[in-house]
Amino acid sequence: MNITEALTAIKATYDLLSVSVAARDDAKIKIAMSDLLSRLVDASNTALTQIQATHTLEMEVQQLRVQAIQAQARHAELEAQLKQRSQYKLTEVAPGKWVRELMEPADAPKGTPKYFCATCYGEGREIPLEFVKADQYGNSQLLCAAASHAHTLQVSQDLFSQ
Repeated sequence: MNITEALTAIKATYDLLSVSVAARDDAKIKIAMSDLLSRLVDASNTALTQIQATHTLEMEVQQLRVQAIQAQARHAELEAQLKQRSQYKLTEVAPGKWVRELMEPADAPKGTPKYFCATCYGEGREIPLEFVKADQYGNSQLLCAAASHAHTLQVSQDLFSQ
């Protein structure tokens, strides 16, 4: 074998080894790229899951805010009702016969009492009672001004002559 053939054989071996090393490096690069891509997909999936969870939590927070606003409105409504109802006291006008009496402010001049039907008041309506003087049998009445006059109270005395 002569020197030219030996050099050619060495060159061919070198080229073959270079191609082998390059192929090995290329395979390693492809494996690394595949692993990196897999991790990127996993990270994207995790991020998407977190975004969905955050969105769900934001929706819950928004619902809770709406409920809080509704609760505050209901609280204000109940406060107003309580304030309005505190203007009345339960008064017994005859044994076992009760009415709601409007309490006058302390600085207001004393006038005739203002009575309201306790039954209607319990139903959320403020219906004044109309006093009817004693009839021929000596019975005075408080008539509910509701259309049916179903809530009539018989009283034995003139409540307004005091």
